[in-house]
Amino acid sequence: MPAQQAVSIKPDDAALVQKLIKESAGMEPVSKRIEYISGRLIGRRYVRHPLIGSATEFEILVTRTDGFDCVTFVETVLAIAHAHSQDQFVKNLIAIRYRDGIVDWKNRLHYATDWAAYHFNRGLLDDVTFGPDSLVRDKTLNLVKGLDSHTAEYRYFP
Repeated sequence: MPAQQAVSIKPDDAALVQKLIKESAGMEPVSKRIEYISGRLIGRRYVRHPLIGSATEFEILVTRTDGFDCVTFVETVLAIAHAHSQDQFVKNLIAIRYRDGIVDWKNRLHYATDWAAYHFNRGLLDDVTFGPDSLVRDKTLNLVKGLDSHTAEYRYFP
């Protein structure tokens, strides 16, 4: 299904994003901004399936600050921490949520292992699971209806 280039952001969410960008602007390194922004957003309600799109429904870029699931919380914090404006926040969120920055359900990084590997390769994240104490496992990812199954490698500490 072709991507729908629509953005869902409520005025209150846009205002908070802009405020957080402004308040955290001088904080260096980026980890300080991440700590500050996540501290301001932590405790908001859990939202199950907060995104719009599926194998049969057009994908819409959803941005919200009133509630999150685990992944959208991290995506939102990272997008704000690396933004200097509202427009940059939206661009960052697209780059973080979607493979190759293409807003489409098939390009959304649905699995945490895929999400992490993609962002390690982009340099957005550091992989702290390398080392003599980590173990490696392969897992077949096949839970998202409409996506082909594939095998992912993941590292963990026992």
